[in-house]
Amino acid sequence: MRKETWIDIGADLIGIQHMDCQYCFARFATELAHGLVYKRNYNRRSSWKKINVRPNAMPCCPGCQKFSETYEGRKHAWNVLCDWYGEEVVQAFLDGLDLKIKDNYG
Repeated sequence: MRKETWIDIGADLIGIQHMDCQYCFARFATELAHGLVYKRNYNRRSSWKKINVRPNAMPCCPGCQKFSETYEGRKHAWNVLCDWYGEEVVQAFLDGLDLKIKDNYG
């Protein structure tokens, strides 16, 4: 079985489930944001597959994309993702990354 890609996750959350933006809840999600760790902060291009996983995927609208990269946006994403997958799963995702700076969302 092949590993799930970022495109697969987006197709499921946005294409199949037709989710609303998980930040404003006012518009349909058309994009998939990195909820907790985004590419600009995890600059190991060869390791981006480590952050392109469901416990880091937040469906959003274009208007909320920039908000998703703020500390407040990441705190919001932490709460949503913990509701979806459980705090243990989301924390295990973060613990599995070699981050120089670790945010506290709890």
